[in-house]
Amino acid sequence: VLLFLTMREPTRGAFEGGVVGPPPTAFRSVVYTFSVPTIRRLLGAKIFLNMATGGLLAWIPAFFMRIHGLSASQMSTGFGLAISIGAVVGALTGGIVTDRLSSSGERWRFYYCGLSAMAGVPFAAATMLVGTPNLAFVCLFLATVCSGGLTSTSSAGALAVVRPDVRGTMTAFTGLCQYLIGFGMGPMVFGMMNDYF
Repeated sequence: VLLFLTMREPTRGAFEGGVVGPPPTAFRSVVYTFSVPTIRRLLGAKIFLNMATGGLLAWIPAFFMRIHGLSASQMSTGFGLAISIGAVVGALTGGIVTDRLSSSGERWRFYYCGLSAMAGVPFAAATMLVGTPNLAFVCLFLATVCSGGLTSTSSAGALAVVRPDVRGTMTAFTGLCQYLIGFGMGPMVFGMMNDYF
């Protein structure tokens, strides 16, 4: 409320070199957002990435307790440190690196996302395959560092490839795909796979 009362919203498009016209209707915003091929691909990728991430985050604590015989407090300490520190390091690294890379074009943000996601796969697999819990936590930390900057970096790239007057719509669809569909379905899918296999 304080921000609303004390700050004036900047003119939309002013930072892109010009003032845009009146905002499009909600329908036109949706149509435009889905007409951008990059956004369609990005939304699909975010769904699968967040299904995997959400499922892994819900499943891996039980894995550490069952396979490595850790107590709840031991698992929570190692898991919490690996995920929280890894996510911060990954997000900061992703932001710094992609801000520099994007000077050669916004596509470099997406290249970074693809490469860092692929780089995290061996560490995520090693988390489940190594024999000691400490080494597994190190692998989980490294997997998190690799994937920690994906959300913010891909969102920055998406904001750069759509018109300023539809960024709110694009951000809403990104959130829907990431959190409701991706994180919402990931734990359920992992649970079903765990029961089946």
